[in-house]
Amino acid sequence: VILDMMFRGFETINSSTECDSSARLLDSITTTLTNILERETLLPNVQRIQLLDVIDGDGAVKIYQRLVNLCMGSQNDADELLDGESLCIREVSRSGDCEGDRLLASSPYEMPKCDHLCNFLDEVHRCHAYFREKERDGCIESDRVFINECYERCNECLDQISKDACIYLLKNWLLSLALCDISFFVTFRLISGVHTASEEMQNDDHGGVVLCASKNATFSEYAVFYEMKVVDCDPKPAKKLRNRADVEHVFNSISLSS
Repeated sequence: VILDMMFRGFETINSSTECDSSARLLDSITTTLTNILERETLLPNVQRIQLLDVIDGDGAVKIYQRLVNLCMGSQNDADELLDGESLCIREVSRSGDCEGDRLLASSPYEMPKCDHLCNFLDEVHRCHAYFREKERDGCIESDRVFINECYERCNECLDQISKDACIYLLKNWLLSLALCDISFFVTFRLISGVHTASEEMQNDDHGGVVLCASKNATFSEYAVFYEMKVVDCDPKPAKKLRNRADVEHVFNSISLSS
């Protein structure tokens, strides 16, 4: 019933007789969604935030443990710093103090002054460049000596980073984590009078309008009003790190006892 109702709205758009109604409906919906997603900035913005995870889960646990140590062993104090507004918001993009700061160029937080943080980000940047070169050359084998040395240098930096540097790395990681498993909805409807419609981006006050190419011989395009909504993007709490750190501690205990 729903497909039939939707098809009646789009049946004048795609007049091909070679496809059945469901195929023509799917083609029209795909075309419309493609046009909407191509012109909106949602997906590029989500990707930029997802790329803030310059550390993996194990690295996050290590930095969290460093933060707890700097908080005199108090996990509650560390969690409050991560869940609170403990960092300045970056008002404008700027060139970083180190090469590796470009890894976090899309971060909403101001990078704190910390030489060990710069050294750590430089090591991560160097490691990324190494693997990109390997991938470009089609090489599967990696230099274990290089990887181990890079790992050790990163650990040395993390053992000395400041409290603000710990918060900076972890808040970016938690922010990335929040956008790694989101859902978004796109609702749209046809607009009558395509000749008077003009394309418009969605903003905080209203939805957008997009013009899509039509396969109908009578008219070349049709206008669609759309709205996009993102859900399941709540900030991840610091307890995510505490829980992971507890699990890591259990695994370490088991491996040492065996």
